[in-house]
Formats: sequence, C-alpha cells, structure tokens
Amino acid sequence: MTSRWTLSAVVFGLLIQPACLSIERADYHERKVDAGRLRDGSADGASAASECRACLSGDGGLCTPEFMACSADPACGQAIQCALAHGCLNIADLAARIGCATPCLQQANIVAGTPALDLALSLNACASSKCAGTCATLGP
Repeated sequence: MTSRWTLSAVVFGLLIQPACLSIERADYHERKVDAGRLRDGSADGASAASECRACLSGDGGLCTPEFMACSADPACGQAIQCALAHGCLNIADLAARIGCATPCLQQANIVAGTPALDLALSLNACASSKCAGTCATLGP
C-alpha cells in the first residue's frame, strides 16, 4: 500500500511540475512601488534610492563593476534601470524585492538561463552585501 501511495504522489508531482515551473511571459503593467520608510524612520525613499544608486554605480562605488557589466547587456541594463526607478533595490525583504523587480525582468524579456539574468543576480547580490548599508534599507 505504501509503495502505491508513493508512486501516486510521484506521478502527481510530475504532472503538476510543469505548471509550477512555468516561465511564460507575463504582461508588464507599470506600477508605482511604495517601498515604505527607512527601517530607522530617518529618511525618505528618494534619498535612500540616490544613496543606493551611488553605491551601485558611482565613481568608486562598491558595486560599480557589477553595475557596468549589467549595463553593457541591453536586457540587463533595461531591467536594472527599471528596478532602480521603482526603488526595488532599496527593499530589504527579499520576497518583496523580487516581487518589485519581476515586472522589470519580464519587460526586458529576461528568463531563466539567460546571461542577463546572471548579470542581474550578480548585481543584486552585490547590492545586498557590499551596498547593504545604503541599499536594502527600506521595509519593516
């Protein structure tokens, strides 16, 4: 009985897997993101976005190499400009950051397995680590 149950669960999992892993293109709908206030409540989102952008791409910025590599790829460059415009890299909560940036990735036609996604993820990792003091500061 146990093996029948196990087999049924595996078959069911294989049947629904394609639906769970769908990477179909979704329609992009521009939205305004209200990322909230700084965790310490001290500054507004506009100044936080400016400080984050400086750390990412300014002269001597900690993530400038990653930013330049992303910007050199047309799709990654489009996606990162969109994400910056919407304040996505200033959102501390990873799930909220992904939710914010997903429409930007879709608009730029970035899907799993593309070099642009690797570049964007590299820049996001840098922003979350080296620029964590100026980026990823908004949220609860």
